[in-house]
Amino acid sequence: HQEYGSWMVEATPAAPFRGSTGSFLEVERSMRLRRARLLAALRPGEIAPTLVSFPLMGVGGFTSPAAPPGGAASLSDTVPDACINPHP
Repeated sequence: HQEYGSWMVEATPAAPFRGSTGSFLEVERSMRLRRARLLAALRPGEIAPTLVSFPLMGVGGFTSPAAPPGGAASLSDTVPDACINPHP
């Protein structure tokens, strides 16, 4: 499904993982499978970096093409609506 940021990909498991120690292995297998599916969908020359944060989001000209901050959807002082998915 689409995520808030138009540059994000999010996947969720079909069912919750159990609370046991063995669940860590299930989570790792699931993440590897999702990553393989994502990489298989890329076009030549595209990459899908894994980031736990977007350190320069909202700093200077961080979008391409450049876009001014704010908009009706985010009402942000630093992040432009152009970098999030379209809103009705």
